[in-house]
Amino acid sequence: MNGTGPPQLFVYHQPEQKIMESGEVKATSTHADFFVTDGDGIKLLGKGVYFLRCLPAGQAVNDK
Repeated sequence: MNGTGPPQLFVYHQPEQKIMESGEVKATSTHADFFVTDGDGIKLLGKGVYFLRCLPAGQAVNDK
């Protein structure tokens, strides 16, 4: 919350996945887990929630 991370945070509830050489996303399990990511490395397969920080870079969320 100190303002040094990426401005976005995504929360997904989906099965684990693997990105194939062709770029296709394949689920590797039928059991869904929660994933928290900045948007890189995990592709969204269904619905998700995102949070966006609208403060200047470097400004902490809890600054007054």
